[in-house]
Amino acid sequence: MVKKVRVPACYEQFHCVAAACSDSCCAGWQVDVDAVSWKRYQKEEGDFGEYLHSVMVDVPGEEGQFRLREDGRCPFLNLSGLCDMYDKLGEKSLCDTCTNYPRFMEDYGELREVGIAFSCPEASRLMLSISEPMQFLEGEVSDKGERSFVSDVMWRTANMGIEDMVVSDEEGEYIIHSEAFDREYFQMLFHLRETAFCLVQNRRLSMADRVLLYLDFGMCVQDAFDREAEESLNGLMDWYKDEQRLLSRLKRLRKEAEYLGVVDGERIPKGELRYRLLPEYIAVLYQDLKHCKPSWGILLSEAEKVLHKEMTAEQYHDIYQAYDNDMSQREYEYEHWLSYFVFKYFLKSYFDDDIYGKVQLAVMAYLVVKELAVCQWVKQDREFTKENQIELFHLYSRELEHSDDNYDMFEDLLHTENMCNGEHLRAILLEWVEF
Repeated sequence: MVKKVRVPACYEQFHCVAAACSDSCCAGWQVDVDAVSWKRYQKEEGDFGEYLHSVMVDVPGEEGQFRLREDGRCPFLNLSGLCDMYDKLGEKSLCDTCTNYPRFMEDYGELREVGIAFSCPEASRLMLSISEPMQFLEGEVSDKGERSFVSDVMWRTANMGIEDMVVSDEEGEYIIHSEAFDREYFQMLFHLRETAFCLVQNRRLSMADRVLLYLDFGMCVQDAFDREAEESLNGLMDWYKDEQRLLSRLKRLRKEAEYLGVVDGERIPKGELRYRLLPEYIAVLYQDLKHCKPSWGILLSEAEKVLHKEMTAEQYHDIYQAYDNDMSQREYEYEHWLSYFVFKYFLKSYFDDDIYGKVQLAVMAYLVVKELAVCQWVKQDREFTKENQIELFHLYSRELEHSDDNYDMFEDLLHTENMCNGEHLRAILLEWVEF
């Protein structure tokens, strides 16, 4: 069977820099071990096999895991920052997680999408090295071992498709069960995502306007699905691709801004909504999550202290404006950040119909990372390098995307906390717009 594969244009340029990396993907988070690798590890003999068996933890009903050291490091990570398993047993011995990271993959019928995650500093650096809009390539691979399009390691489950099937491996089998694939529904979501890309990559608009329109688009699309008014979606996509209509929509949203500053019955003065709500967002959505790295919690606390406890709402607004002016030539970094979230998450709504939730993820990622960036810019005497930006994107992605517990809790909070609803987010994005 031939599958179509879609990847970011920079995808094949990625390579692991191993011990030269500024962080380690072998520390700070749990490594799940796939069933095929687990069976292979159980057969290992000798001194290394004995050590391997001593750190294997069988988790009933889930994938196996390795017992981490007390310092949170993988038991195979040596003092040189290299992998003892790789050294003793070779590259083919690595489990899927270690082999594939930071690559991620999702299958949608006959389409497979593969990307690289911002949680890897080198992947983050690569994605921010290009100032042009993020582009994607599409090609074909077959289940016969041909790798003419993307020559990497993501093909152990290359036969995943739209029917139940068994994928053979030298050491075992993957049993894959797929329900009937709704091509028509998926195609609609795919076209909606293309509209989303058009919005977040429209450089004739400011980044703030693009984020606002993406949120607005997600709210309108979700409303259409909830009302079972799918017939209106083609019109919505045409509307959000039309330059004049976008400007008209922005004008209308700006006129509505003065009516949106009400939170839990309290009217918050214009200009104070972001100042008052962002610390609450951070406290509720982020601080109670399990922090993979202590530096993440420190950054969150510093942002509240520097930008909110030591500044008035007016000073806070002026600092943001100065930051935007200073960083105007680097808006594309936030564009790439949003494009990444659109690419990775938007189509996942095929599985849960929660389009707005996927849009929320991107908007919150933008708001919080920018808050941390402004704080760092202030602390560094109005200096903020690309390396600083890479580090923030890397940390955010690592904390939210690569801990299942954190991601699930964060997603639940987005759905249940009233202050995360569309009206509040839209008010925050609108309040500093000049009328």
